[in-house]
Amino acid sequence: MSSSRTVFEQVWDGALPSFPVFRSDHYGLMALLDIYSTQPGHLLVIPKEPVDHVHELEPYRYLQLFAAGQVASRRLDEVLKPTRVMHIVFGYDIPHVHLHLFPSFRQGETEDFLASGLEAEQVQVPETDLLAMQARLAFPPELTDALERRLEQLAVYDRFLNASAANPRQTSNILGPTWFPGIR
Repeated sequence: MSSSRTVFEQVWDGALPSFPVFRSDHYGLMALLDIYSTQPGHLLVIPKEPVDHVHELEPYRYLQLFAAGQVASRRLDEVLKPTRVMHIVFGYDIPHVHLHLFPSFRQGETEDFLASGLEAEQVQVPETDLLAMQARLAFPPELTDALERRLEQLAVYDRFLNASAANPRQTSNILGPTWFPGIR
């Protein structure tokens, strides 16, 4: 195995253990528990492709990443009832875009986590704790289906934008009146 593969590529391939609460092989997105977090419910949303910087994602992939993050955030809110769910893109250690979803239960908690987490030695969360949290946060089938419909809408919208740029007169055939009333 090449050392140039990122940790998340190895997670996607099953070479490293992971605790996903959502995974779509079709859309290449996964939400999984951070195995080194001191904060219960800390999720990472990762695309399959190893893009180093978030601004390097294709526009529709950027939107898909944050759409998955939004749904995962709502799931955290529903199950854990935090005061806030912070959405954070940060880090130098892994050259693979990942969105942190950090459930926060008190003001200043996120700042404390970031300050200590950047300096602290990483200790893996016990597998029993990860399995228990994975079971609590796992997306039910109807939530997975709804998210995949949203991801498909974003992919179709991207195709529409690309087609309209290439041939503006033909765009009505791609989406039709159900997407944009008045387009014929």
